[in-house]
Amino acid sequence: MQHVFVSYKNEDLDFAENIISRLEKEGFATWTDLKIGVGEEWRNAIDLAIKNAFALVVIMTPEAKSSEYVTYEWAFAWGAGIRVIPVMLRSTHLHPRLEALQYLDFTNAKSRPWERLFDEVRAASHAPLTHSVNIPLNSPPFVRQAVASLDSAVGSDRKAAIETLTTAQTPVACTVLRESLNHPLPDVRYAAAEALGQLQDPAVVPALLETLKDPDRNVREAAAEALGQFQNSAVVPGLLETLKDPDLNVRQAAAGALGRVQDPAVVPALTEALKDPDLNVRQAAARALGQVQDPAAVPGLTEALNDLDWNVRQVASRALRKIKATG
Repeated sequence: MQHVFVSYKNEDLDFAENIISRLEKEGFATWTDLKIGVGEEWRNAIDLAIKNAFALVVIMTPEAKSSEYVTYEWAFAWGAGIRVIPVMLRSTHLHPRLEALQYLDFTNAKSRPWERLFDEVRAASHAPLTHSVNIPLNSPPFVRQAVASLDSAVGSDRKAAIETLTTAQTPVACTVLRESLNHPLPDVRYAAAEALGQLQDPAVVPALLETLKDPDRNVREAAAEALGQFQNSAVVPGLLETLKDPDLNVRQAAAGALGRVQDPAVVPALTEALKDPDLNVRQAAARALGQVQDPAAVPGLTEALNDLDWNVRQVASRALRKIKATG
């Protein structure tokens, strides 16, 4: 169960316990460093507790502002996309990032806005994640940072985030890459499709097949290329349909992918692609038929020897030789 992390300076423990008590009466689970067990590595315990929180309430005082531990806790939560709720217990000038948030003024002991605090926490517990891609529970910090970077306005940051996730090769990173296929930015979807092709996790095949319908032609091309890395008959129907894509580069990628799958069932469609109006698609289809090496492709390739384009004729000739050598 996710919880509210309460960050405070030791001098304010009494008030922190008051907040904890009131939040728990409202039905919220809470966490503070008081829950760290004897002998437990406290830094790891705090990091994990923050990652598993849906909100962090930070009690702000002049002492808390100068505390590197309190600053670390709310900054870590901020970077992980977790809702930060500042509670001003004693007046102090807030950090510029916290100034951007609407803090709750608890400086007057006679008129503290407890109900507003409960409303803020309640809203945080129901709010969607602040990033375009969901962060899986218990994700390591590098995954959370990568998810945040996927929404960066800087293209190189987005590219670096995908590279980080690809290099990690962990189930959590793969999950984030799969969800990135639905990111609002086409360059993120494109890079995610490429990355998933490299990882070759069969679990991502359905998502890549769906990406063959992406509105961006470059993303569709990347998805087709990625599916070609899976020698799995499940990818064939989607790629066959993609041979009819209006974009020639996507059709070319689909033909190449079908060749790598090497399923004889693709021969009729690739034979039909030998008549595609684009010579690059015809070349890709001929090359793919040579990779499949099924004798059923011989008639179509023989006809392609009369193609108007010299390159198509050359590729068809090589494909026929491959089929003959294995016959």
